[in-house]
Amino acid sequence: MFTTKDNQRIRNCWKMKALFVMLIFCLSGVFGICTIDESKCILEQIKTKIWLMEQLISKESETCHAKQTVTTTIPERTKTTEMYNTTTLATTTTEKQVICDEGWQKFNEHCYYLSLERATWNDALDKCMEFGGSLTSITSAEENHFIKTLARTAFPPSHVFNIFIGGMLVGNDKPNWRWVSTFNKLTFTDWGPGEPHQSRLDEKCMGVASQLGNRWNDLNCAYKGEFICKK
Repeated sequence: MFTTKDNQRIRNCWKMKALFVMLIFCLSGVFGICTIDESKCILEQIKTKIWLMEQLISKESETCHAKQTVTTTIPERTKTTEMYNTTTLATTTTEKQVICDEGWQKFNEHCYYLSLERATWNDALDKCMEFGGSLTSITSAEENHFIKTLARTAFPPSHVFNIFIGGMLVGNDKPNWRWVSTFNKLTFTDWGPGEPHQSRLDEKCMGVASQLGNRWNDLNCAYKGEFICKK
């Protein structure tokens, strides 16, 4: 039976696979998002994602092997007791237990990290994946309120910020914004007034903007801003 930590690793692995497939489609022109220069850039990103996925798979294999080794050395009576206890726990536990790493904030069943280190959207995504997550998606008003509060309390009132989150524009079609972690379309939105700009086709990445009352803004992906990871 998988533990909470095991399930989190599996979810992160699938997120990485989904992102990898999306980048391949982008590179091949299926979504019409890439110019020649962007294609070259994304090719380098794919190489990075392959390396990250290989590291994750290697880590999971070592963990699995270690668990199997420990299991074979447990006396038969002890193993039976553990199986019984595990089954009992699974049938009586109704709430998922989430423990966040130091520096991360818990909300519902996820952990969030606001990085004060400024980076481009692509570099921020790579950093979040190294942490075992992705740039945050926002799928409800409650989660959006949490993200707003996280952003607002991290800086003094006079600080102007555009904090990257995980939304990206696919192609040049204004409504076709998706979350990079799942590639799902947006089911909840909180765009600032006049956003996203229909005339600014170079603004394909999403951020939370202080000048818009901590609402969403479309940004140039090459802009360097703070960012929020979710896992």
